[in-house]
Amino acid sequence: MYINSVINQLKIAVDSTVIMFERIEESKLLTKPLKGATSELCEHISLLIAADINILNGKTETEMKDFYNENSGRSLEEMKVQLLTSFKNLVEIYSNYTSQELFEIKKAYWGVSYSRYEWLLEILVHFYHHRAQLHMLIREQIDGGFSLFE
Repeated sequence: MYINSVINQLKIAVDSTVIMFERIEESKLLTKPLKGATSELCEHISLLIAADINILNGKTETEMKDFYNENSGRSLEEMKVQLLTSFKNLVEIYSNYTSQELFEIKKAYWGVSYSRYEWLLEILVHFYHHRAQLHMLIREQIDGGFSLFE
């Protein structure tokens, strides 16, 4: 039950991020002042869930560099699809863990160790952090007149 609550909060963040992605014009993403910060942030957000799941599942630093290289330079539509697909995969993965598996400790390639449940919380916090950054950039540079919360 507590997993569903965390997933629900992540869904709220993912849905509002998709709305923000839809507010960004593709042509503006590659021009200043959006070039760089916003495009890199959108790309990072779109890969965040999949990347954190890979790390949780024991991917090495080299494998993660390959993952990022293989998934760079995509359009906003591709980023949106990646984000939604990653979220769907996360829901499926976490829905199938037993209580014992949720509290099994998993070690990241840089040495930090969390239970699978703690990794889910980390994904949630990490996502909300970057969603807030994107919201701030959109409000400053485009038009961000919408709520981040239900």
